[in-house]
Amino acid sequence: MKGNHLGLEPHTIKSSIEFFLDDIKDITGVKIEPTFNRKGAEILFVTPSGDLFADPGTYTAMGYLMLFHELDLDYNLEHVLHLKAATSASSHRWKWRKG
Repeated sequence: MKGNHLGLEPHTIKSSIEFFLDDIKDITGVKIEPTFNRKGAEILFVTPSGDLFADPGTYTAMGYLMLFHELDLDYNLEHVLHLKAATSASSHRWKWRKG
């Protein structure tokens, strides 16, 4: 399993987020620059994967990004790129990959 329960590579996830950022800029004129893989952020935001890859969740993800930008929050999306799921027949458990 690669990085997430969908089996997507980290660059694919980052590319999807960058696509949202382009849409936000085209619609609102506001350029949002989230950080990836930055240590020391005050907030490590965890979003459901459906918010990154399926409508209407993609609009929710865009809303998070715009809200965090407007509130000038110190957040990081590193977790999106490094979270992996360990699944069993009866439960889902999340584990952090070291590295």
